[in-house]
Amino acid sequence: MTRARRARAAAVTTAALCCALGAQQYARALSDPVRQEAAARARALADGSRAVARLGSLDPGTGAAAVPAAWLDATAGELHTRLTHLPPLQGQPAAAAAVTAAAVTDLDAHAGTARLIAVLNVDPTRPEQNPGGTERRRVEATLLRTGAGWKVTGLTAVPVGEGGR
Repeated sequence: MTRARRARAAAVTTAALCCALGAQQYARALSDPVRQEAAARARALADGSRAVARLGSLDPGTGAAAVPAAWLDATAGELHTRLTHLPPLQGQPAAAAAVTAAAVTDLDAHAGTARLIAVLNVDPTRPEQNPGGTERRRVEATLLRTGAGWKVTGLTAVPVGEGGR
């Protein structure tokens, strides 16, 4: 075997070994429990924040005789059942909510449950109905992982302390 052939064989062998070691490290990282929990926490935070914002919003123009479909889509369990039995929402002021801060305070990825705290700004979409302007709310949501993502199963208002609004 010539010197050039031996050098090429050594380079190919070294490259293959580096690829194999890289693939092994990548596979190990994918199955890392810390990484998996962080991914589950991030998903619960994103889905839970979106669901809480939906539950804080109301557009009576989209079928005020019934519970908004967005509320039903954002919920599961007992809360979902209770919402389906609400009386018509006619006469309620329209509002758009946005989550300004949120955190997952508890996560059981194995059981598919989590708790989320969030701060919402709720703005009247028709200011003449609510002359008070933006309202700040703090809530704690209980979440359940479903096939369609994390859904709210319970929602509790958290009182704002002194100086808060």
